[in-house]
Amino acid sequence: MLAGCGQKGPLFLPPETPPAQAETP
Repeated sequence: MLAGCGQKGPLFLPPETPPAQAETP
């Protein structure tokens, strides 16, 4: 999951990371 999250970045929002943080670079 960590690899996918880093690869996709903001496109993929993991349950641990809030949408606001992922949306804002």
